[in-house]
Amino acid sequence: VGVPGRGRTCNLRLRRASRYPVVPRGLGDKYTASTINSRFLFGRSACTESGSGPYSDLTCSDEADPLKSQHHWNHGQRAMSAFTWTCKTFDQLSRDELYEILRLRSAVFVVEQQCIYQDVDNFDQAAHHVIGLTRDDITCYARLLAPDTKYRTASIGRVVANRASRRRGYGKELMSFAIKQCEELWPGLGITISAQQYLEGFYQQLGFVTASSPYLEDDIAHIKMVRS
Repeated sequence: VGVPGRGRTCNLRLRRASRYPVVPRGLGDKYTASTINSRFLFGRSACTESGSGPYSDLTCSDEADPLKSQHHWNHGQRAMSAFTWTCKTFDQLSRDELYEILRLRSAVFVVEQQCIYQDVDNFDQAAHHVIGLTRDDITCYARLLAPDTKYRTASIGRVVANRASRRRGYGKELMSFAIKQCEELWPGLGITISAQQYLEGFYQQLGFVTASSPYLEDDIAHIKMVRS
């Protein structure tokens, strides 16, 4: 598995005589991240990482579903339930991925929230894009900006999930992954968000502290929150 935040795929292969995966280190892009769900259909297991050399084996027992085991696919990639998480720069996004991201953001922030605003704001080109995939469809998303782009610190914004993905804990998974990417890309520099006020408690659970009074942003109440 590659370095975080650079659009790495999660390279997998099957060990002979085993239906459980091996996570190669430093190999070519034989399988994309989507193969976690589409090609490797493992049964009930609890996985632990072991091994040395170029491979990191996942040893499994018949206790729990590995896709719900909180196991990290190391840097830049995570599998949980039906989701595959990845992070890409703007240049690494395909045409279809960019279209899906902009469509999802518009569907939620403009149409669903009935808020007319300029979503495409010229920050996307400089951003890292966190994507949650379900069967190759983008259903969760967040945008990461480097320090001194929008704030003095790094920032996370455009946090969004489609209707079908809500109230299942995926929002917390999305933010946890986004925070991890920020900390690995820009260690020790902190994270700032402009959060919708009604989500203050949610972000406090993730280590953010309120740093402003409520203010209007596109006619919706927001608060500035920071995480050291």
